[in-house]
Amino acid sequence: MKAILLLFITLLTSCGESAAPKSNYYKYSELQKSETITLNDLGYDIQYVALETTDEVLISGITKVCVSDEYIFTAEYNKLNQFDRKGKFIRNISKLGKGPQEYLMIGNITIDESENLIYIYDFMGKLLKYDFDGNYQRSYPLKKFMFMEFAANKNSALITAFNSYGKKGDLLKEFSFADSSIVAYDSLPAFTLKNNQSSMMHMLSKGVIELGTEYVVHPNMSNKVYTYDQKSKTLTERYKFEFETPFTDIGKGFEGLKETQALGDISEDDNYIFAIIYDKSWSPKLYLIDKKNNKTFKTDFSFIDELETTFRPRFQNSNKLTHIIDLSTLNYINPEELTEEVTNKALEFFGKKTNQKLTLESNPVIVILEKQKN
Repeated sequence: MKAILLLFITLLTSCGESAAPKSNYYKYSELQKSETITLNDLGYDIQYVALETTDEVLISGITKVCVSDEYIFTAEYNKLNQFDRKGKFIRNISKLGKGPQEYLMIGNITIDESENLIYIYDFMGKLLKYDFDGNYQRSYPLKKFMFMEFAANKNSALITAFNSYGKKGDLLKEFSFADSSIVAYDSLPAFTLKNNQSSMMHMLSKGVIELGTEYVVHPNMSNKVYTYDQKSKTLTERYKFEFETPFTDIGKGFEGLKETQALGDISEDDNYIFAIIYDKSWSPKLYLIDKKNNKTFKTDFSFIDELETTFRPRFQNSNKLTHIIDLSTLNYINPEELTEEVTNKALEFFGKKTNQKLTLESNPVIVILEKQKN
């Protein structure tokens, strides 16, 4: 791997792209006064996909989902499965091992739909490239545990990370597929997380998402969101949120969330910003911001009244926002809180939406939210 180049840049506050938000400043106290919007109010296409359950494909814990127009890819730490958009299992891509076409532990995946390619990051220090037919293309050596979230195109991988050992890391890295050079931009906040909290951090934030011709970059737990322009190689401030008691690393790890407020994650499509905010609680709240008129909304994205689980855009590919429903727990942290009545109603609801007979042992349901196509 060639030398790392550090670019010191000035963070600007203007956004010139047509898809950019109308404002670049949002006050949380004002968001709290917003009216409520439901999933049906959005007028979006909502697709419920039950992933096929067979002896060949039994999913125990999805860490990442990527959705293209034709396929759904699901990653576990030791497995990568491919389904069609109706949930039918197609194939398992690659396998465990130390060979050039194998991985030891999947840290993350991403897709480049324009090139029909999927990238697999092996935590042990390797980036694998496959096509959508499951054919191996090549691999690139990378530093172990180099990053958590990334996007990729035919020229490079855009990588976001965080450092959980009290040292600052790079806010964004661009890894060139042509010569393996790395360009690093600015620096991330340092976190002093404890025990398994680093893996929890990985589950909270997308880090970087592709939106049209630009990339939206959100450092973990930062109140600022950035735009990366790959042509001009510039990173500019896109917008920021103001909190009365903003989250800072005060040596308490995630326990500090109980005392502060934080922008936990961000999604965007052409219409809305989807902001997940932690407000002195482990339970996040989802707010929407209309990018055309700057109107803000609280959300009630519940599936059924009795179920606490709601839609949250956990993953994103282009304008496709995705959530996972683990039928064994219905996404409850403490499944014992679920009553048999609520469980049966939820299984019936998701069964009707997917036209499948579902049980607690069925593979997860993928919920895809997408702007209606003209």
